Amino acid sequence: MSRMLPLVFAFMLLVGRAAVGGEEAELTLSIVIPGRGDNPGTLRWAGGPPAPHFHVILRNITTKPVRIFEEWNSWGYGSLRFEMTDEHGQTTTIRKRPHAWTMNYPSFTTIAAQEFAIIDVFFADRSVWGDGFWLTPGHPTGRVTLKAIYAVEEDKFSREQSVWTGKIISPPVECFIK
Repeated sequence: MSRMLPLVFAFMLLVGRAAVGGEEAELTLSIVIPGRGDNPGTLRWAGGPPAPHFHVILRNITTKPVRIFEEWNSWGYGSLRFEMTDEHGQTTTIRKRPHAWTMNYPSFTTIAAQEFAIIDVFFADRSVWGDGFWLTPGHPTGRVTLKAIYAVEEDKFSREQSVWTGKIISPPVECFIK
């Protein structure tokens, strides 16, 4: 993890911001591919441990704590999605697969002021992401551009628990899927 922190902070300068009602958003969003350095990183299906993954960073850029719904419940589960554009210009939206809820309530976690939350995206886990990150035949290089989108709609529970709502989009990140 300590080797990754310089990469995380380097990408903090290139994060997505959203404006809500003309005001700067409370959160920024970025994608960090481990081992990326100055070149596009490679997302490899094989390998591990750890399992093939990359990171999405949610950063609180305010001076107060920000609450976000946890991923294990239906309020937070679908808040993160991706847009992947392949080398032919075809864009695909990647969402988590539908999930049956045996226990479900709107819980949240808090990102402290000027801190961040790291979301590990295990893109090769088809039980979560389906075939979303798989490229169809005809992609000789496997080069893609990824954008993360984090969106939470306001509802009764977000208002009651003062949970962040809105939509933010990360800057695009080029990488290879192999």
